[in-house]
Amino acid sequence: MSSQQVGILILVVVAVIVAAVLLRKQQSSATASLDVNAEMLFLADDAVKWAAEKNVTLDYTPESVERVEGLLAELHEKRAAGQLFDDQVKKAAVRYGAYVGEVIRRMHNGSWAIDHEAAGPGSFPIRWRDHESFPLGWCSKRILNGEEDNVWFKFRVLVLGDAKDATVYDLRDAAQSLRTFRSRHGGFPVGTWPHVAHRLVTEGLAADLPGRHRLRFSV
Repeated sequence: MSSQQVGILILVVVAVIVAAVLLRKQQSSATASLDVNAEMLFLADDAVKWAAEKNVTLDYTPESVERVEGLLAELHEKRAAGQLFDDQVKKAAVRYGAYVGEVIRRMHNGSWAIDHEAAGPGSFPIRWRDHESFPLGWCSKRILNGEEDNVWFKFRVLVLGDAKDATVYDLRDAAQSLRTFRSRHGGFPVGTWPHVAHRLVTEGLAADLPGRHRLRFSV
């Protein structure tokens, strides 16, 4: 075999190895995606069982997220009273966050990921349409910080934005706008959604878009 033929053979072998490595990476990525979706569903079902023990029904409807908010509020009170430790916070936040994420996934045919380029490894974003949400983080913050991180409010604003019966508003940057409101007033606006939306508009943090039947926030 000539040196030229040997060189060609080496190139072929290298190409085959590279292709095999790339294929394995793709398969590993697909497997990881399937695994995290299955794991999140398992954790969400755990949350359903936990809620049932408190006579609260979680049925994966958007409205059920309000009931999750009530459960998280109780956990915050326990935390504030020194009756809920860090490991218990994490366990509850992961399960209820997985539940909220599963509601989003079923609504919008979304998918879970393990890591995020900005939020970092183990942040578990739920990706849906052209959005990314972090319900595990939402639930953790709600337990630790209280009403200012109301999960039902975030869900209504960031997820139910395309509801046909929603008041029509637009925020160029919902997250920053809500943080600005909180810094001005010490918490998020409360009350019915029309009242909340009106407060945001009057604060210059939202724009009224009459004639359109959706609520759109860019985050």
